[in-house]
Amino acid sequence: SEAISTIKEIMIDRSVDGAPIHDNCSLQFIAAVNPYRQHSTEMIKRLESAGLGYYIQSNESQDKIGSIPLRRLVYRVNPMPLSMFPLIWDFGNVTDRNEMRYIAQMIESHTKIKA
Repeated sequence: SEAISTIKEIMIDRSVDGAPIHDNCSLQFIAAVNPYRQHSTEMIKRLESAGLGYYIQSNESQDKIGSIPLRRLVYRVNPMPLSMFPLIWDFGNVTDRNEMRYIAQMIESHTKIKA
């Protein structure tokens, strides 16, 4: 979001509007970011052939994050400041089996239905 510069200032620079956050501050951070996820090649072709603002081929677009045209992404993501890269931890993907187990546990804990 547009708040990324503020988040970066607080988390990395340890300041708010330029004023330093004191060392004895007990402020803790937990954050999550969405990874870049691209549409499949088939979906990109479908979108480009359908029109809907895709009158320029995605590889000709000037709107990019690195070398990836934004229109190829499943959802819009804002680039992270480079100074935040050392804070990124990739926990990988959840397997389909573990995702189903998690969903079943959520259903069981919030309803009387056994999944």
